[in-house]
Amino acid sequence: MDTLKLLKEIFTEFYTLLLDDEHSADFLTSFLQIKTLLDKQAQVLKETLQRIKNREYEKAKEDFYRIAKRHYELGISPKAMFDAINLYTELLKEKAPLLNLKGFEIALIKNLLLETTAKVYTKGYLEDAISFLQKEREFRISNAYDDYFYTSIVSHLEKLKKALEGKESSINFNLFLHTNCDLIKYLKGIGFQIISFGVEREVLELKALHRLVHLYSKDLISYLRGKRYKETVYTVSNIIDNVYKLLHLYSNISLRWREGKREIVASYTLSRKGKRNLYLLVAEYRKDIKISQNIKEEILALLKRYFKDFRFIFFEEIDGSVNIFLNKDAPDFEIKLNHLIEDFKKLSERLWSKYVSLIDKPILKIAKFDLDRLTSSLSEEEVTEFYKEIERRLKMAASQTQGLIEVIDFTPLTEEILSAVRQTLDIKRISLQQLKKENVDLFVHKIFNLTRETFGIEILGRIKNPATDTYIPAGKFIKIFEENNLMGEFDEAIIKNVRKALSDLKKIAPNLFVNIYPTSLTYEPVVKELIKLIGECEKENVNLFLELTEYAIISNKEILKELESEKFAIAFDDFGTGYTNYEIIGELGDSKKAKVVKIDGSIVRNMLSSKVYESILESITLFACKIGMKTVYEFVENEEILNRIKEVVSPLGIEPQNLLLQGYYLHKPTHYKEELKTLTSQKG
Repeated sequence: MDTLKLLKEIFTEFYTLLLDDEHSADFLTSFLQIKTLLDKQAQVLKETLQRIKNREYEKAKEDFYRIAKRHYELGISPKAMFDAINLYTELLKEKAPLLNLKGFEIALIKNLLLETTAKVYTKGYLEDAISFLQKEREFRISNAYDDYFYTSIVSHLEKLKKALEGKESSINFNLFLHTNCDLIKYLKGIGFQIISFGVEREVLELKALHRLVHLYSKDLISYLRGKRYKETVYTVSNIIDNVYKLLHLYSNISLRWREGKREIVASYTLSRKGKRNLYLLVAEYRKDIKISQNIKEEILALLKRYFKDFRFIFFEEIDGSVNIFLNKDAPDFEIKLNHLIEDFKKLSERLWSKYVSLIDKPILKIAKFDLDRLTSSLSEEEVTEFYKEIERRLKMAASQTQGLIEVIDFTPLTEEILSAVRQTLDIKRISLQQLKKENVDLFVHKIFNLTRETFGIEILGRIKNPATDTYIPAGKFIKIFEENNLMGEFDEAIIKNVRKALSDLKKIAPNLFVNIYPTSLTYEPVVKELIKLIGECEKENVNLFLELTEYAIISNKEILKELESEKFAIAFDDFGTGYTNYEIIGELGDSKKAKVVKIDGSIVRNMLSSKVYESILESITLFACKIGMKTVYEFVENEEILNRIKEVVSPLGIEPQNLLLQGYYLHKPTHYKEELKTLTSQKG
């Protein structure tokens, strides 16, 4: 009988078995596909049998390797493959006389099929897992520690793959030791202790899975070298399954950390372990300069040099500040701490030489605090606020030297800081209570033309402390509302109260400026109240200006488009800061929706000492004039600024009614009722 015909009969039964496997059948989609495979593989096998007859065993192995690779690519399950190999060799035995095959040759064929299938499937599983993890890494990485975790897992799988290929036998010992791998050093370090604090059960499960991966890795190499091919493939499958479970568990721990860093740090700080061994550094730098991102990257690059000293250091950016947590139990703690401070000093010198014309002294401010000074009687809320207070004080601290770096030890100020923390939390409690009751008082801040006539009033919301009958500083309660995502509720309360007081407010000025926080326009109650206010302003003959920053306009384009037909105007607030976009202001100016540009106070203030800022002010003024918009100069705090503005704008030939002024020198924000009384008394 023809050899090729016999082999086709064998492969017909082979693929019949594969089609009985539910998973494999999904990939063998047509008779034509199967017939093509059957014909090709029968021809290959005929040639391979001849190689075996000629004792060309390595070439025969290459043939079987290609066949196994094709089956893997088709998605045929390893169980189906091993069952099919058993059937295939039994069929060869039956037809051995016709094929002129001896018993040892059939045994050799079976062994080669099992070996090549095992190697192809183990390599394929590992390569697919590595590829998947590398793609996942791009989406899930949020810090250097996440990156290290993913990279360590990928590195283990790559080493395992090389060991299976026999390329790096020297690394096999480390593959088995879960107590000595790179990843366990991170899992035992101060950083992972903090990140995972509060989910100890998950940590226990994660470490157990990590141990299993190493144990299975040991078994995998043993099975392959012992020619236990089925166990080899099933073991690599177990390794991959446990790796995925490990990563899923870590991803959940990491996500929890990203969403609640402050709270987790506070909990850890109050724990027995945290109180005993935690030392804090905070690295602060100017955020309002163009090179701030460069400085942050330089700081993080410096810290990454210490990165793998997991016992000693953990660093993370929290709310815009770089927090560095040090373990006082680490060997040579004091020496390492001093080295780190020295490195920050060298970094300051390097930054100064690089950006001398763009940066002021000090370049860096470093806060130090020994956290064992905090008592266990503190609440997590108090500890969270304690961290924030240190960062606030660091930002506000006046430089005591003319050096490039300022290092401030806040440890001796513990009681003073705690007192400020309790005061802040008291303000928070009162502010939230008052907002809930919509007890937001309206203050007005007048806007004047160059002849000092009142053009309009800006509405400012203020919160009163009922216990002291004094007003809470705006910067404090605004920060509280921002942190608690309550700016929408705050703006809603202001707009409601403006509607109630509209008839009185229009007596003070016909032009009403109302600030809208960027995210408030996505808060439905604010939009509803705004539409009501727009309608009432139209009835009362009041011109309504919504003060919006560039960011608010860009992020709310669709909502503003929906409101386009409503009768209100836009005043660009804080114009000239950040990445000011003249194109946007031009678009809105053309549509006649934007009527006013308010130049940010920092530009007005710096104009006195800088020709650059003077040129910026002049440029914005001319631009606004050319597209038919009025300009408001904020922060007119003294006569010197007022006179300088007049000197700059006088040669521009702009109509005086298009140039407006606002600032404490001209008028201090006043409760609208008090302003009304003053106005009434002046008329009387």
